[in-house]
Amino acid sequence: ETLVVAPQSLSPIQQMHTVYGVHSGKVCGTCFSFLRTGKNTTYFKCAKFGTSHGAGTDWRYHHKACGLYTE
Repeated sequence: ETLVVAPQSLSPIQQMHTVYGVHSGKVCGTCFSFLRTGKNTTYFKCAKFGTSHGAGTDWRYHHKACGLYTE
């Protein structure tokens, strides 16, 4: 399997769209890989992109879904 890497100058969601395309009519928040984490504050993450304890991997519910979208 060939690893495709998008330019780091793009935002995380732009990297996902560049590598995997866009899934029309769907948003990240309804994807199986969309995670909610945090104790006092809720943070959203994408399991497919990778997670960390920093803002660099924070996600938005209303992002257009990428080609890895699964229900």
